[in-house]
Amino acid sequence: MLMLSPRLQNYLPKFFLCPGCRHPTHQVICASCERLILRNTQILCSHHESIQGIAPLVYAFETTQAIIRKWKEYRGSQLQRILFQVPEVLRKQLIELHFFAIVPIPQNQKRSFNRGQDSAYEIAQHYSKALDLPLLPLLELKSKDPDRQTGLGHFDREFSKNPFQIHTQFGWNSPLFRRLEEKVLNGEEIRILLVDDLITSGSTLTKSAKVIQSFLPRSKIWAGSIGYRPKSNRVLAHVQLR
Repeated sequence: MLMLSPRLQNYLPKFFLCPGCRHPTHQVICASCERLILRNTQILCSHHESIQGIAPLVYAFETTQAIIRKWKEYRGSQLQRILFQVPEVLRKQLIELHFFAIVPIPQNQKRSFNRGQDSAYEIAQHYSKALDLPLLPLLELKSKDPDRQTGLGHFDREFSKNPFQIHTQFGWNSPLFRRLEEKVLNGEEIRILLVDDLITSGSTLTKSAKVIQSFLPRSKIWAGSIGYRPKSNRVLAHVQLR
């Protein structure tokens, strides 16, 4: 095995293995995968129960999905810089929907601790900053260590137990809740952007949306995420915004 002196090693180029195409690159992600990631999407019509529309930042197909999963597992500012971009056309569409607040979907605390980040909450913070909307921690997990959804088929995901409930320690005396209470008492529609990290089957969205709508019957819910993987490669029609 060839041994190099530390001084010589400083002059050698440093390579990364691109998480998308697995080719060596001087950057965290190669130029071709970066160009693919920057093709942002717009709001899509939703085929999921209780969800009005989906507003992902990127599609999650092969390369893009690999990069999103790499960011979820190994936090990196350069991957975040590439993935966390809200194009102006999408930002305007979301602003025109007049959301009341952004609700992050709670994550498994043990898994978040091991990864060093709560990916859904971090993405929700990005949406919050881009749209100038408050975060509303309305949901929590019933169990600290819920059953994992990874590897389950669509049927198993859809008919597994609902792991979510309304947060038991929600700030009922906060100014944000008082505004929410006022809208409920006035019978107003409450529009919420529900944010997860990566949308695949949509069962997590559906279950969390049902909990919110049982608590706020007049709520209408859109979904936001860093990536969305549709069931087919067909281009989905854009939702008709109201």
